[in-house]
Amino acid sequence: MSHFSRRDLLTYALGTAAVVGGGAWLYRSKFRESSASFLADGPLAHVSVENFASAIKDLDETSFVHQMLRLMRMHRRPLQMFVDVPEDQLRLHLANAWRASGSSKTPLTLSRIPFSVKDNLDVIGFAKSAGTNLGELHFPRKIRTQDSWAVSRLRTSGGIPLPFTNMTELALGYHTESANLGWTRHPLNLHLALGGSSGGAAASVAAGVCPIGLATDTGGSIRIPAAMCGLYGYRPSRRRISLDGALILSELRDSIGPITRSFQDLEAAASALVGFPKTSGLTSLKSLSFHFDQSLKMEPEVRDMLSACELMLKRDGAQIEHHSQLDTRSLVRWSRRDMMYEVELNFASRIHDEFQVDWYKPEVQSRLLDRTKISLAGLQKFKQEMKLDLPDRSSWLAWAEKHRNDRDMLAQKFLTSIHPDRLRDGRILVQPALPFKTPSLAASLQMRDYSDRLRTLHIISPVLQAPSVVIPAPHPHALGCGVMLTAAPGMDEHLLSVASRLTQLWTQGE
Repeated sequence: MSHFSRRDLLTYALGTAAVVGGGAWLYRSKFRESSASFLADGPLAHVSVENFASAIKDLDETSFVHQMLRLMRMHRRPLQMFVDVPEDQLRLHLANAWRASGSSKTPLTLSRIPFSVKDNLDVIGFAKSAGTNLGELHFPRKIRTQDSWAVSRLRTSGGIPLPFTNMTELALGYHTESANLGWTRHPLNLHLALGGSSGGAAASVAAGVCPIGLATDTGGSIRIPAAMCGLYGYRPSRRRISLDGALILSELRDSIGPITRSFQDLEAAASALVGFPKTSGLTSLKSLSFHFDQSLKMEPEVRDMLSACELMLKRDGAQIEHHSQLDTRSLVRWSRRDMMYEVELNFASRIHDEFQVDWYKPEVQSRLLDRTKISLAGLQKFKQEMKLDLPDRSSWLAWAEKHRNDRDMLAQKFLTSIHPDRLRDGRILVQPALPFKTPSLAASLQMRDYSDRLRTLHIISPVLQAPSVVIPAPHPHALGCGVMLTAAPGMDEHLLSVASRLTQLWTQGE
């Protein structure tokens, strides 16, 4: 890997005149490339927390604010990764955050490091929209007087929040399209699919605007866009990061976590968010067991990548087991039953009797009606199908408590099917991050089982309330090829230690 001077880093990381002037060339040439080589070898690949900190060391407040505004503006079109906010408001926010971050008398982990914020997380002085245009009607876009818990943690560590990255409307889907901004495009190739619902967060990191993207994950919303962009994505165990200040889709499934370009940045973000110490620095994976899921339908490139990963783990002393018949269908069925009722409580219950589904963009209407049944008529039908009569939130909570044992038994049954010890002694489930390499946007929209395949793959972690991390495979694997590691609930530190060692092995093998 070549080394860049401070001037180069400023050019690529902070959008100096050279970046802005060359932006059109970058879009015309590099964005047409779909190979992973640009991702691995391009100049933006060097934008990390460490390099960003070095690049801004000699900047003053005015220069920093100016550079960040130009960089965000440059990537707002055609990528559409950032929601439009008043520039004067954003300028004041960046200046205040810069001064606050620099006022600490002790070194901060993320001192003056910008991080993007998904449009469903509170940021002081701004009004989130969760990607919907119903804000003025039923989701009042109030100016927030305090940060969400996760944003506050990163800000306390010195980070500077960049509000807001585009997201799927109400987080309902696996493509990033909002009612306010439209489609977010893939930073490396405008024709590629980006995934969802946190596509804007992944795009902000992949494009080099910031080293960290803060997002939410219900059933893959962090991990899928991260994988499609060749990035790292971490979904913590449920409630390891507080959901306070987040407009969530599911209280039972949602988790907040970071998307980063490097594992070192993932460690820095995890440390800031939940106080994890730096990973233990495993020197080998000897005696650890890895359970490879071979029950999935995968493209040849993905299967070859998994085989290469398995061989690498064996050489490091790991024990390998294969599972060809993991029962994820029951998890999907139960998750749908639980989560879809939560969708009603979180969204549809706020909508009065005159609600019209055509208030949403046409591309979203079918998901609302056919998949989430968020329309009043659809909700009634859903209740009848599920034989549920839960008129209010208290009824839902009582029902959820009554069925808690059933959910726990289902999770235990699934874990036992992997191994009788249920991963408790540090066993890791290994799956592909995606069942296919990153497809074109057109192909993903035409793929009839696109959502089903992603849902089946990414539902395990939310239902088990377990931690999961996506690690991109290095060049020359196809873009989108990567592995997803899942550990037992609460074993986040162990999972990140294993992920650190796997990243080290892959780096050594390049």
